[in-house]
Amino acid sequence: MLTDIEVESSSGSERDAYIPGDDLLVVDLEGLRMGLMICFDVEFPEVARALARAGADLLVTISANMEPFGRDHHVFTMARALENGLPHAYVNQIGHGEEFTFTGGTMAVSADGDLLAEAGLTEEVLALKLQIPAKSRVRPEYLEQVRPPLPVTGETVPPSANVPPSRNNPET
Repeated sequence: MLTDIEVESSSGSERDAYIPGDDLLVVDLEGLRMGLMICFDVEFPEVARALARAGADLLVTISANMEPFGRDHHVFTMARALENGLPHAYVNQIGHGEEFTFTGGTMAVSADGDLLAEAGLTEEVLALKLQIPAKSRVRPEYLEQVRPPLPVTGETVPPSANVPPSRNNPET
């Protein structure tokens, strides 16, 4: 969990309300080592990988994800489980805030990336027996393989310059 510190802000923007942390956290709860992430952390493979390498048995993400990004976190949650061979519990806010509609979708995912249970847009309790592998199903040497930054060669082109027209909207 890249620990955040709340600061006073009137803009409503998370960037203005929190200072991002620099540390990840694996906590032990009665012998279960949980790698903790907050919201945006789930969007970066490196965060979950670092938690897996630090010995997490379970990835846990708490979130306040909002429309239109519900599908994104659904896919990221399953991907982080599969990439690291660890089950993943994702807990998201529901309802409406002043500016946002939260997407719900609290879920449990197996170490193989399979969706085990998912809540909807209402308050729910998911109760299930989660299989925690004795260790990550991913080989330790795989977890250690991290690609170094690669140089980009050739002409730099703005991303939108090479986007082919959409079938649904030929003008884009």
